[in-house]
Amino acid sequence: MVAVMKGVAQPLPHGGRPSQDWEVIHDIVHKLDHHSSLVLQAPPGAGKTTTVPLALLLHEPQYLQQGQTIMVLEPRRVAAKAAARRMASLLGEPVGRTVGYKVKLESRVSSATRIEVVTEGILLRRLQQDPSLEGVGALLLDEFHERSLDADTSLALALDCQAWARPDLRLVVMSATLGGGLAEDLQDLMAAAAGGSSSSSSSSGSSSSEAAVPVVISEGRSYPVTTHFLGKPLLQKRGELERAAADAVLKALASQAAAGGDVLCFMPGVAEIRRLQQLLQQDSVIRKAGIAVQQLHGGLSPQQQDEVIRPNRSLQQRRVVIATPIAESSITIDGVTAVVDSGLARAPCYSPATGISRLLTQRISQDSAEQRRGRAGRTQPGVCYRLWGQDDHQQLLPCTLPEICSADLAQLALQLASWGSPDGQGLAWLDPPEPQALADARQLLLELAAVDEKGSLTATGRRMAALPAHPRFAHMVLRAQQLGVAELGCLLAALLSERDLFRSSSSSSGRAGGSGTDPGADLTTRLKVLAGEEAAPAGFDHAGASRVLLGAQQILRQLQASTAAAAGSTASLDDPSSTAAGTVDELDEAEDSMAEDDDDELQAESDDSPAAAAAAGGQPSGSSSSSSGLRASSHADPSFDGSWQQQLRKPGLLGALVAAAYPDRIAQLKPGSGGKPSYTLSTGRVVTLPSAGDPLAGQQYIAAAELQAGRDGRNDRVVLGAALTQAAIQAYLKDEIQDRLLVFWASASKQVVAKQQRVLGSLVLSEQAAKAEDDRALPVLLKALASGGYSSLPVPAAAEAWRSRAAWLHAAEVAATGSSSVPDLSAAALMGRLESWLLPHLAGVRSRGQLQQLRWMDIFKGQMDWAAQQHVDEAAPTHLQLPTGSTAAIDYSGAQPSAAVKMQEVFGLADTPLLGGRARVPLVLQLLSPAGRPLQVTANLASFWAESYQAVKKEMKGRYPKHVWPDDPANTAATKLTKKQMAAAAGADSGSSSSSSSSSGSGGKPNGLSVVNKKSRR
Repeated sequence: MVAVMKGVAQPLPHGGRPSQDWEVIHDIVHKLDHHSSLVLQAPPGAGKTTTVPLALLLHEPQYLQQGQTIMVLEPRRVAAKAAARRMASLLGEPVGRTVGYKVKLESRVSSATRIEVVTEGILLRRLQQDPSLEGVGALLLDEFHERSLDADTSLALALDCQAWARPDLRLVVMSATLGGGLAEDLQDLMAAAAGGSSSSSSSSGSSSSEAAVPVVISEGRSYPVTTHFLGKPLLQKRGELERAAADAVLKALASQAAAGGDVLCFMPGVAEIRRLQQLLQQDSVIRKAGIAVQQLHGGLSPQQQDEVIRPNRSLQQRRVVIATPIAESSITIDGVTAVVDSGLARAPCYSPATGISRLLTQRISQDSAEQRRGRAGRTQPGVCYRLWGQDDHQQLLPCTLPEICSADLAQLALQLASWGSPDGQGLAWLDPPEPQALADARQLLLELAAVDEKGSLTATGRRMAALPAHPRFAHMVLRAQQLGVAELGCLLAALLSERDLFRSSSSSSGRAGGSGTDPGADLTTRLKVLAGEEAAPAGFDHAGASRVLLGAQQILRQLQASTAAAAGSTASLDDPSSTAAGTVDELDEAEDSMAEDDDDELQAESDDSPAAAAAAGGQPSGSSSSSSGLRASSHADPSFDGSWQQQLRKPGLLGALVAAAYPDRIAQLKPGSGGKPSYTLSTGRVVTLPSAGDPLAGQQYIAAAELQAGRDGRNDRVVLGAALTQAAIQAYLKDEIQDRLLVFWASASKQVVAKQQRVLGSLVLSEQAAKAEDDRALPVLLKALASGGYSSLPVPAAAEAWRSRAAWLHAAEVAATGSSSVPDLSAAALMGRLESWLLPHLAGVRSRGQLQQLRWMDIFKGQMDWAAQQHVDEAAPTHLQLPTGSTAAIDYSGAQPSAAVKMQEVFGLADTPLLGGRARVPLVLQLLSPAGRPLQVTANLASFWAESYQAVKKEMKGRYPKHVWPDDPANTAATKLTKKQMAAAAGADSGSSSSSSSSSGSGGKPNGLSVVNKKSRR
């Protein structure tokens, strides 16, 4: 072992070099003898991933006695497997003996394993099943700077485990960069979680307090890298990024600084990688030099990935490796001396408003750019070409934003509920989950019956947490089991957890060998290809198909195990002594984080080997077939295949299972949707199918499993879905169907309408006319009246006139004296208390026609006593009695009551009448000409006669010469006669007294004004 230790710390065989300075290794292992936690920063390629675990194991500290293991967390499967292989080779052993790994669908561990490299999903499952991490002496979280959601969650749960159950557990957070204050934040967080204070010491010095958290910094052994800023490509047309990257690659190949080494080019996604590869392979310089152009991303098979990561150097062939951010820090590619960096990365961003995760292509951070650049200086001086300007570089964010700030938190919410902390309170977070996003996720779990109203895990939730699937898919699997179609449910869960198997074929349009046809959104087509009933299209993901079939059987075994556990059975479903995939070890596997993707969709990592070499007595984990019949694999169960294929034939069942995962995405065809068929989701949102010829087009109902958000926030598109039938909805989704009485105001017919409906979310499956009782109908009627305002009330004119008088009188008296015996009948006041004065009169009323039949006058008067009613009639009369015997209606609709009268009929009046009882408000008189045209408006007759009348007289005397225009109107008798009529009346009544003449309107002593009330109905 001493020799091995020296091999780790000293120059390695095969021309290698030390991956860490001995002093740094010594510092790490000895600090962990006295501290429970440590933060390590070491640049990419420094060897932290492989050297530190071996150094800890060979140091044989107390915390690793009695067979305690070291668990190393890696963010990606390809990195986990590569790290395990590297450490095993340093020990001269096969993988699976001292060093092993566990990733999705593949496990290489044995009873002799002391270092176990796992992915994030595996660790989280282990923590949930064993919160004290029994048997683990040290936990190393690698590449923490990537700040994935699972990494942040793993750290929070591990710190909680360390604080409450395992103070002896050593926790090491390792990262290639800790800029932006991340080192200090980690130091403070880990110290606070342990109940101590942070240590300000770096690699020199230590603290005697185990709660203190030292930070160890390794400079590594990197070489200088010359950086060239080439400026941003315009990116106005498709392919401009690839052309700019191709030009930069050719510069790198020709650069003397690259010294004939390989070129590593970073692109944001698989589609860009493929287009760039095609451009480079067509270049005459590259073809003539025999330079290999290779891809590296999560969609490649394990064998293809290994060819890139561990090339055959005996071929002496120069390479260009085009990679997604997978090559940024997780793995090391030997021989790279030049880097071309697009400066872009693709990351999922979850929208709570739509429930859709949309992939966004965005600028990388400065620390990511630095890590990419450092890949060129691993073995010798190198060169880096950046596709952005130096000024642009200063605008980049210093650090990558944590995924927890923008991700779908449903899985996190289920983990927290399983941990016993539904809201995450009390856990140590670098960045706590956003409260509203977490609340939305918890609401989803409530809808899936995973938690109760308090957020506590239900029996269903416990079974969901035991399955290696997203909560939506776990719920679907349990529902499938209830329906007796567990095999189809597990297969669908595995299929939806992977990248679309047809996506490669759809993106091959325009390329050699590509059909250029849209594969459509129908999931049934995918499953028929898996069953061998239909031929696989060009570009079909055969490796992904094998993963789906193996993953489905893994989920089924875990489902059976959880069912047995729920029933009290302790029997194991597999032989626990086996170390190959398909054993009890495999039952501990979990879904990993999603990684690189094509243009639009999320793509899961796919570096699991279905036919990997056995390790130390282990067995192959599986193999795949690329034939059109894709059911074959070395672990395929004929009964499993037969079961799900038989279940698939049930009409509408597939759509019902999708609906169990996405109850909010059941959709109904919109009538009359032209072009691409449009559907209304059960949430009310509208989505479209990819094309008018899609296999799902014409289906009355579908269930959407995957949606692509429109760029404008609208026009969301169904990417994957399945058909639903009315019969399937009634049979399989009956628990989700609700009977409801819909009562609403029909504005066209102006009446309350009731319909008895069967609904699924907002979708109406059936409806018929119904009768609504007053307790349901009248609130709807009142709401409609309130929204329409007072003018929507069909109040007859007479009743409205009386209400206006009462409303004016109340306002006038309150303004003058502060109170009134008359209640407030203003429109605003009445609309504010509809329920108190109108509701008692609405029994059986449903329409505007019935409202018109109400006795509105009685309703208004019924709001006050008899004395108040009499006061209204007295203080706010309907009409003004003129001296000539005529009457003028008083209008109360304005701010002040007014009446329109001919000027000759108010001659002799010295003062304006006063209304409003105690308010004593002058009546506004609109003085009219003999023809009824307005001449003057006044509320002070005496002032008008004295000041303005003479000017009016001067103008009107010539226009109306037949009428009297006296010089002293205040002392002239009122009349409604012309001069001629007055003369005739005077001659006929020569024997009568002057007083009689006056009262008849022909002249004489003027009389005063009086007010009267004319009775009206309703």
